[in-house]
Amino acid sequence: CAQGGCTAQQRAKCCTEMMKMAESADNRRLNYAFCIGGVGFGESPAQRHEVLHDVNTRLNADQDNKNKLRLVSGLDTLSDVLSAIGNGCDAIVSSYATQL
Repeated sequence: CAQGGCTAQQRAKCCTEMMKMAESADNRRLNYAFCIGGVGFGESPAQRHEVLHDVNTRLNADQDNKNKLRLVSGLDTLSDVLSAIGNGCDAIVSSYATQL
C-alpha cells in the first residue's frame, strides 16, 4: 500500500518498496493490484491530485506494474473521485456516494 501522506519522498520510498516486493518471483504471480492509502486526510485537493499523479506515474514506470489494478481509499468529494479516475485508479473506496 503506497502510504506517506503529502510527503513526496515518503510516497516515492513506499512505491519503490512496493515495486521491489512485486518483482520477487513468489510475489510476481500473486500481486494483482496496488493500494494507494492515506489520501484525503488533511491535504488540499491540489495535493491529493499531485499524490495520485505521482504515485501512478512511478508505478507505471515499470512495464510489469503498468496493467495492475490501482485501488485508492480515503476520498470524499466528487472532484477527488474524478481526479483518481483521471490519474489511472481503477477502484475507489469513497464516502462520496453516501453524502449525496
